[in-house]
Amino acid sequence: MTDFKKWITAVIDDDDDYNDVCELFQSINNQTSNTRFEYEQKGNIISIKAKWVDDPLILVTEKQTNYLLDYLRENYMEGMDVESYWSYKYNLEKED
Repeated sequence: MTDFKKWITAVIDDDDDYNDVCELFQSINNQTSNTRFEYEQKGNIISIKAKWVDDPLILVTEKQTNYLLDYLRENYMEGMDVESYWSYKYNLEKED
């Protein structure tokens, strides 16, 4: 199994890349692929692949999935829900 913290660091190379953070969160939370991430589930095994990184992230339990979502929310999204975080970061970017 892939160390998800190392995988996230490889996928999100800049804390300010809020689009990657949001799309990763949404892919996992909504159990779907999007423009940046491919979501695949076979039985209980979930595979998340960033389109620019070779190795996928493999999750095998619901507990791992929930922990990852909480980790993203607390460590990348400033504790916000995904919509609030995206809006906040987008507005900050517009002000620059």
